[in-house]
Amino acid sequence: MTDVQHQEYMDHIRQWTRDNINETDSEVTKIDKIQDYIMTNYRYANSGVGSLTPTGISVQTPYAFLKDKEAVCQAYAQLFKDMGQLAGLDVYYIQGFGDPRMGMNSLHAWNIVKVDGAFYHLDLTWNDTIDGTNKNHTYTLRGNNFMKNTHRWNAVYNISNEDYHGYDRSLKMPEVSRRRDSDRILEHYRNQGYSYGPRTYYRF
Repeated sequence: MTDVQHQEYMDHIRQWTRDNINETDSEVTKIDKIQDYIMTNYRYANSGVGSLTPTGISVQTPYAFLKDKEAVCQAYAQLFKDMGQLAGLDVYYIQGFGDPRMGMNSLHAWNIVKVDGAFYHLDLTWNDTIDGTNKNHTYTLRGNNFMKNTHRWNAVYNISNEDYHGYDRSLKMPEVSRRRDSDRILEHYRNQGYSYGPRTYYRF
C-alpha cells in the first residue's frame, strides 16, 4: 500500500471500531463482530495470489477489500490482525502452510488470537470459503490438535493444544465433519479452474 492508501485503510477500520466495538465486549464478542463483518462484506479473490483487482490493487493487501471487496489469505489475516488490535485483542498474523486435502504443502496465512490467557488459531479465509453462509466459524478458536490436520506452522508459537471450549460453533455453522469441510474448500477452488498436482500450490 502507498502511504495514502494505508491512511485511508486505517481511517476506515478505526471508524468501524469506534462504531461497533464496546468497552464491555468480551474477547469472544469482539472476535465474532470482526470476523462476521469481514465475511459479510468481503469475498475471496478467485484470481489468486499475485494478481490485481479490477482497479489494479494487489489482492494480497487488505486495501483490496476496501476498494474492490475481494482479496486473498494474506489480506484476510492482515485485516483481522489490524482490526483485532484496534479492538484491544492480542492477535498476530501467522504464516505457514495449509491444504484442504490435508497435504499441508501450500503457502497460507491465518491468525492466532488470545482468549482467556491462551492463544488459539483463527483461519478466516477458510471460514469464508467453506460455504456461502458468511456465518461459518469452523476454524475459529481452534487448538493445535484440530489445526495440525490441515495446517503447518512454526513451532515457536505458544498455542493451546485444545480448542477453546467456551465457543459454541454449532450455532453458527452446519453440522459437518472436518473432512467434509476440507472437501468443500477443495471443491470451491476446483470450480475456479485450479489444478491440484502433488506439488501444486493453492492460490491462497
